[in-house]
Amino acid sequence: MHVALVLVILVVLAIGFWPSRVDAGAHDELEALFAWFASIGLPGIDYRVLESAANVVMFVPIGFLVALELGPARWLPSVLVGAALSIVIEAGQWLLLPDRVPSAGDVIANTAGAALGVGLGVVIAGVRRRRSRRRADATQDPDAEPIRPA
Repeated sequence: MHVALVLVILVVLAIGFWPSRVDAGAHDELEALFAWFASIGLPGIDYRVLESAANVVMFVPIGFLVALELGPARWLPSVLVGAALSIVIEAGQWLLLPDRVPSAGDVIANTAGAALGVGLGVVIAGVRRRRSRRRADATQDPDAEPIRPA
């Protein structure tokens, strides 16, 4: 789990600290995508919406992996790890990358993504825990006499 978490964090940091917008060369493709959304009756999907959705999706794996690492009882610290990483990225963009545009909206979207990932991690941890209990219960001999102190 540690390796996956480190790799995901490194990818997110690479995207966050890329010197220019990571979609800078995709203007025509994005315009075609937005035109297609409008043609199927979704004219409100524009660059702002796509960027916010991408920010949410990018942080889901971080929240998920941190939640599995820390355990479901520590869901709030898991969300805060995502928020802290987002704040570091946005501050770094503000201080070091003049071609990037840091924003509080990005921090909110990233934190929301981390929270979704944490929620998913908590649910999966609960399912795994219930399955473990069922397996343990199934392996016990139902006809065995309980052990009583002498």
